[in-house]
Amino acid sequence: KERPATKFIMEDLGVSQEVQQCNALITGEGKYDFQSYMNKGAMIVASQFLEKEIPVFFVCGISEGDLPENDHLHVIELSEYFDSIDESIKEFDKGIDIAARKISKSLIQMISKKDV
Repeated sequence: KERPATKFIMEDLGVSQEVQQCNALITGEGKYDFQSYMNKGAMIVASQFLEKEIPVFFVCGISEGDLPENDHLHVIELSEYFDSIDESIKEFDKGIDIAARKISKSLIQMISKKDV
């Protein structure tokens, strides 16, 4: 049975229920560009969280183009931390570590602001 991607992700995978219970989302894809907004899974999920003003950390290898801005969307472009795309691919574990540290730091800052 065919189902539109949005219905499958939101209903069958239960993402619509998770949005109500989460304080942040971590997602991503290799390249963040205009195609990310063409009904691709990562942005289907992210858009649901962004509508509720829940922070989204979007980890990508590279971003490209004039993309919509949103105060709750935090794009972490891993290619910024390497000398070449080949290096970022070979050293992906270091890239994930960098992303995790950046996300952790941001989450701690967000929690600290709420406590004030």
